Amino acid sequence: CIAGRAPISAAAGELVDWQAGIARELLNVRGVSLLKLGLSACRDCDWQTQLRDAQREFTAADVQLAAVIYADHERAESPLPNEIIAFAAEAECPWVLVDTFDKAGGAVGNHFSPAELLALLQSVRSTGRRTVVAGSLTSETIATLPADLIDMVAVRGAACEGGRGGEVCERRVAG
Repeated sequence: CIAGRAPISAAAGELVDWQAGIARELLNVRGVSLLKLGLSACRDCDWQTQLRDAQREFTAADVQLAAVIYADHERAESPLPNEIIAFAAEAECPWVLVDTFDKAGGAVGNHFSPAELLALLQSVRSTGRRTVVAGSLTSETIATLPADLIDMVAVRGAACEGGRGGEVCERRVAG
């Protein structure tokens, strides 16, 4: 349907599940150019080496990696945002996604104040990385984001009739 007019991204789950997970099949899906790989449960492991290994697989499949900063990183037990930004810069990971791990905990704005999100996105941009913001976004919350610092927004529930598990709705996507 997209026919190359826009990049196609997909969520590839969490790094801890990558080696044995079914999400690896996304590397073979025609047209997918960007995969998000989350870092939940990675706070106390050698996630950098594992993420570099996954990034090599992505590169071989001509897919770009989006490293994930979880706004609710404490709940996700993921690395701190500044550690992920430093990794992305050092590993030349092209994208950094700011998202929420626990969707029941609310949107990104429930975890970062506007000033904190602005500073975080500026920090990512200062390393030359591209930015994606997600995490229970609605058309109203998207309108409040610092658009000049965001390359892409990612939505699921806001684009579907019936929430995250529903069908994509043309009217919602057009809006």
